[in-house]
Amino acid sequence: MHGKKRLTRIIIVLLACFLFAPAVYADGVELEIFLDGEEVYVGEDTTIVIRYRSDQAMGSIDAEISYDHEKIEYRFGGGNIGYLSGGSGGITDVMPMGAENRAYYFTFRALDEGEATISIDFSEVTSYETGMSLGRPKEDFTFAIQPAREKPPEDDNGTGVSPDPIEPPVLDENFIEWEYDGTVYYIYRDGREASLPDGFQYATLDFEGEEVTAGTHERGEVVILYAIPEGGRSRWFIYREEDPKIIPLREITLDQEYRLLDIEGEIPDFYRITLEVKGFEVEGLRNDGYKEGVYLLYATDRMGTPQHYFYDEHEGTMQRATIVQNEVLSYIDIDGGTDDRGFPLWTIYTIGGITIALLVAIGLVNTGGKKKPPSRRQRRINHNEKERGV
Repeated sequence: MHGKKRLTRIIIVLLACFLFAPAVYADGVELEIFLDGEEVYVGEDTTIVIRYRSDQAMGSIDAEISYDHEKIEYRFGGGNIGYLSGGSGGITDVMPMGAENRAYYFTFRALDEGEATISIDFSEVTSYETGMSLGRPKEDFTFAIQPAREKPPEDDNGTGVSPDPIEPPVLDENFIEWEYDGTVYYIYRDGREASLPDGFQYATLDFEGEEVTAGTHERGEVVILYAIPEGGRSRWFIYREEDPKIIPLREITLDQEYRLLDIEGEIPDFYRITLEVKGFEVEGLRNDGYKEGVYLLYATDRMGTPQHYFYDEHEGTMQRATIVQNEVLSYIDIDGGTDDRGFPLWTIYTIGGITIALLVAIGLVNTGGKKKPPSRRQRRINHNEKERGV
């Protein structure tokens, strides 16, 4: 009897340890906060990047954010997974496919000179594979805000596009004439004639066997050329050397800045369509099985990485799409799934099954060694058999 009680206690203790054990943390979760730019001035917008990296696939990220709302005012950013207001907010991100690198972009307006701080007061990163915690990193980031500066004349609206059409230039040593898709382009040999968009830097490259000064993205492979299309205005164009191909640099701002590209290739069940996004004409894909106003676009983010996005023209949002073997996977298409905290469901089912098995084992231990008392009829039969000497 005592042995069975001892075994019961052992099973209960093991069950409690299993269910209420502290989270296991793995080394290698890195959190950093930095400016996506150099200097910050009063009255101007700046973007702050919050990036998580891990040596394992992350399944979810939850974070609590605070910032000096008297110094900086939240403008936009974070999409459907980030929310900020009045000096606080957070991130709640579930990654159905897992990810080892995740970045969030928040744009603020500087209100007053001095120093401003944005902090991750608490965060927890869980593993995509196991659902267990990978770590709870915290981070503070302080930056200086400079006094307001005198803005240069807005001759290009930040896009590099001249306000008035320019007559075709006189061909001389300053231009290279190049024809693409039936249109003649006059490529500036020296792109420093125009200011670069944010995130780009000047670089020298070979164009059609001649040296030109162009723009390259600081963290990606996007190359831009400053050119004048025949009958048009001077502006920056994205240049793809492998095609070769040239398309206008179309920058839009939603939850962050995107540069729209024309979509390439075909995807089953989608058909090609031309639509207008924030005043720019762009080619995308449409599937009538999706709700009205949702399109598949191809664009680069601030990191300069080209990828597919679902664009909802009614909500004005972009959500990253996953393309696997030429098939589109959206959040609801993923098999297996996760719960609302990002734990893989197979992990939850396994924990539940083990818990039930342990409870059944406890029940068997408690009842297995006890004999059921005989009924009145059985006692009468036993008594008669004893009287007869059976």
